[in-house]
This record gives sequence, C-alpha cells and structure tokens, in this order.
Amino acid sequence: MRYKLILTSNGRRIEHITASKKKNTIYKALHNKIKESNKVLFNVNYLNKNNSIMESKYELLILERSSFVNNKSLLKNDFGKFVEHIVVDNDDWVIIDKYPFKIEEYFWVFGYHPKLQRKNFKEILDLFVNSNTNKEYQKMLLVYKNKLIFRNEDMFEMVICKCVNDSIRLYNEIEKYCNKNRIRNIFYRGYVTDKTYPNIVKYLMEQTGWNSKKINRLSTRP
Repeated sequence: MRYKLILTSNGRRIEHITASKKKNTIYKALHNKIKESNKVLFNVNYLNKNNSIMESKYELLILERSSFVNNKSLLKNDFGKFVEHIVVDNDDWVIIDKYPFKIEEYFWVFGYHPKLQRKNFKEILDLFVNSNTNKEYQKMLLVYKNKLIFRNEDMFEMVICKCVNDSIRLYNEIEKYCNKNRIRNIFYRGYVTDKTYPNIVKYLMEQTGWNSKKINRLSTRP
C-alpha cells in the first residue's frame, strides 16, 4: 500500500485506521474521522502516564511510502512554522499531512467503578443536572482540588477528575450548558478551599469514607 492513516497520541502511534493505494480513499477515511472528532463534547486534555499527569495531543497522520516521495514536503509545526516532513517508525514512511483529533473524556464518578463504569460529559449532565431541573430542587455545584461536587441536604455526588484544570473546565462547561438551557436550580460556588469553605475536608471524609490525604490530592496520581 502506498498510503495509510494512523492516529497518534503525543507522537506515538495508538491506532492504525486504514491503508490504501489511492490517496482519495485515505482522505475519505480522514474526513470521516474528523466528523467523529467534531462530535466530541468534552475532549481529553490530560493523560495519566508514567506516574504523572501530562497534556495530551492526538493527531491523525497521513503517511506515504518514502519511495514515492520525490520532493520534500512541508508541514506546519505547533508554532505555525513550515518544516520538512518527519520520518515515522522507519525510513519507509513519511508524514504528508496531519490534523488534530479529539477523544471524548470519561470520568470517575464516586459510587461507580473507577475503571469499568466511567461517565462522559453527557452522562454526567443526565445523571446530575437534567434528572431534576425543578427550581424548588436547589443544589450547589463546587470544585475542591480535582473534585467536582453536587450537593444539597439530600444529595451528594462527586466527579473525580485527572487534575485541577480538568475539574475547573468541567465546572465551567456545566455552567455554560445550564445557562444555555435555562436551568436555574443550581447555585455555583466555584473553586473552594478549606478557608473559603470551612469543614469541606471533614464533610468529604464523612460522605466518602476517605482519609484526608486522599481528599486533598490534586490529581488521580498520588
């Protein structure tokens, strides 16, 4: 095959999508993947990798066998500068085109299995926002470190994010959704600390059974 389409994560190939002798077949597959990417509501921005949290970068790459490439092609790098094409895996293939790609994020929700029952953004909205929009059923939304919390006298729900940036981003997206859809029964407390929200650690320990060390983690990595 002369061409192939792959998906990479931070420069490492994670999926071989298709291969073909024809360039237009590859670009058709590329456009289908771009459509898939455009449907993502809350994309993965961070990865748990090598015992640390790092920013993610997913890309779709079109590769061509180097034996067919007579002239050096140019691609824009992350800074918008045109650079020569890059050799991938070995000298047999070179990148001739690339596009950013988004993947839907899935979250650990307290009370659900942290790996087998993770929830995406739409599922979180359905569980904790759309399930009861009655103005008389008031609930508070707040962020403590990497944890997003819904609470009132009768409910406690918590979404554990990979890092603080993700929990704040999730909070902001939920607020945008509620404003757009005129959902008025949520009080937004914002990002809180044990100083701005006295006894928050004690409250979370009571609700979860976790110790203070686990409550105070900034990410899903110790």
